[in-house]
Amino acid sequence: MSDRERVMKELSWIINNFPKQKDPKDVADKMCNAINTYCSDALSLLKEQEPRVMTVEEVRDCVDYVWSEIFTPMKGRRCLIYCPIGQNQGYSETADLDEDSGQSWTRQWDNYGKTWRCWTARPTEEQMRDTPLEEGNEKPV
Repeated sequence: MSDRERVMKELSWIINNFPKQKDPKDVADKMCNAINTYCSDALSLLKEQEPRVMTVEEVRDCVDYVWSEIFTPMKGRRCLIYCPIGQNQGYSETADLDEDSGQSWTRQWDNYGKTWRCWTARPTEEQMRDTPLEEGNEKPV
């Protein structure tokens, strides 16, 4: 379990075991309400930061480094690289997949969601495997 998952689990435990008091009678009740509120806010912020696949519009507007997942169906594998994305509506860009083997791939907008996609944060193997490609495409291997 990652640190993030552990913290989210502990925050959930606190929220469940220190419920908000509808009519706080004393300082302890008010403190319980404050703890519940702060933990709920922190849990919401952590959930918002979970990795998710970016829309093509988000990627096109991005001028930063992102986690790009590349599918190589002929080789039956998937690669994850941290690479820059540029603000260019119709570009084709080549990126190195594996410096040792010299493999590269070409990123084209027409293929977004089919042969490559970007994530808001580094996804786990399970997240990548369990998140389907665009409709009409098979799941990556």
